[in-house]
Amino acid sequence: MAQKCVFCGGVPEKKNKEHVIPQWLSKYLGRYKSVCNLGWVTDAKIPFSGLTFPACTECNSEDADLEAQAKLVIENLMDSKPVTGIQVSILMDWFDKLRTGIWLGELMLSKRLDEIDPNYYINDRIALKDRMLIIERFDITSKGLGLTGIDTQMFIYSPNVFQLWMHNVLITNASATGIIDGKLGFPHIHAISKTEQKKLIADVLPGRNKTTHPVIMNLDGLNKTVVYQPIFKEYKSTLYCDTPYVHNHSYDYDAGVGGIFIQKHNNEIKYINPTDKINLMPKLQPESQLQNSHRRVYELQKHVFEKVNKPLIETPTFKQEKNLSLCEINAIIKSLSR
Repeated sequence: MAQKCVFCGGVPEKKNKEHVIPQWLSKYLGRYKSVCNLGWVTDAKIPFSGLTFPACTECNSEDADLEAQAKLVIENLMDSKPVTGIQVSILMDWFDKLRTGIWLGELMLSKRLDEIDPNYYINDRIALKDRMLIIERFDITSKGLGLTGIDTQMFIYSPNVFQLWMHNVLITNASATGIIDGKLGFPHIHAISKTEQKKLIADVLPGRNKTTHPVIMNLDGLNKTVVYQPIFKEYKSTLYCDTPYVHNHSYDYDAGVGGIFIQKHNNEIKYINPTDKINLMPKLQPESQLQNSHRRVYELQKHVFEKVNKPLIETPTFKQEKNLSLCEINAIIKSLSR
């Protein structure tokens, strides 16, 4: 693994280094030299500046454009400036990259590659599955950069959900097959099964051509901004996708990328056209609500695992880890509820 590029998974050509947590972000937040808290992953005190992993020079260069565009979106978000629908979609791409890069970095640092052999890398994961963000802001003065939810067995085996702290802004990111598409009016995967040849077969149902509340886990948009983007790349070939509703609510139909839906304030789910502008920054919440927001990342991890991944897990090793993980997550949620 140490000899594999975090972007493409191949042997790094003209070996380079990739900061899985971008240099511009840690510098922007004044934490470039600060130690990154990686929980159980390693006892080493690694600063954000040193959290680097192998990459091809070409892969790293090709990624530069996404980082530059994401940087602008993050800066506008933190300054409470509006961004376009397309820019929000770029932010979603960036979170796909960030989440996958952090996961791969954890596998390297924890030396768990004898247990888990990654079958995908950053380039394989961008804009592949349904994705969402929950953006919250709290009335606190602390400054910093941090991660929540990356220190569980659930994240290691199913890296679908985590939180990113940026000063007083908390962003929860979730991405997995079929977690939101049906509730946004798109066709959706009803069930997944395996053939005797261990190939996956998905049953796809037609969309309802309208949004349905709640989209996932009874989330509300009060004092937070919830952003959804359905991705139908994995089942675009079905006839159910070739409908006026899907075409009219997609940013790139040919690539299977749906448009941006926003839930905010009055909980109305609103479709955002590519050039429409919106301010993503939500109202301030009191610090007392912070615990509930931290708990949500573990609840989402459990929800996504049980609803999406659990039916596909069949190996004895994973079954054992899965049970430990569910107990672990339940314990965390319970402790945060006290």
